[in-house]
Amino acid sequence: VDTFEATQPTALAALHMDPPVPMPAMGRSALLDTLPDPVVDALVDAVAEGPARMLTSVELRHLGGALDRDAAAPTARAHALMYAVAVAASPAAAANPNPEAIAAARAAFESLAAAVAPVRSSREIRTFTEAAADPERLFGAELSRLRVAKQYWDATDLIHANHPVLPR
Repeated sequence: VDTFEATQPTALAALHMDPPVPMPAMGRSALLDTLPDPVVDALVDAVAEGPARMLTSVELRHLGGALDRDAAAPTARAHALMYAVAVAASPAAAANPNPEAIAAARAAFESLAAAVAPVRSSREIRTFTEAAADPERLFGAELSRLRVAKQYWDATDLIHANHPVLPR
């Protein structure tokens, strides 16, 4: 899909091609350091014949840019790929969640996580991380500075997000 073009600021929200209204869905993602053939084979097997066959979408995205740089070795490729997966449910299912469907989605996510485990990065992308994650994976070297600022400016955690900086 090629969405590269000049666009008006009012159209930016549509670039991700997600529905414009909230949808009942679950998702997972992971940064990958590389994408060797055995990992591609394991992903295809999980989607074609394994638990992940029930997912609405499984994507491999080339990210590049700042994520493709390693601070210790700026010329080295570090975190160039990400997989993103999603399972969507109908509004009726959201109103009356089905525990079996939720369990199946979690099993699908686990099968994909196992497929990419050998090449998974030590980092996460906060905007694609929907489940609770280790703050070190989310914030890296910035975590200690973020904790100091959070403790100073908002020690009572009045302003909070899905990925807390301070231990809870």
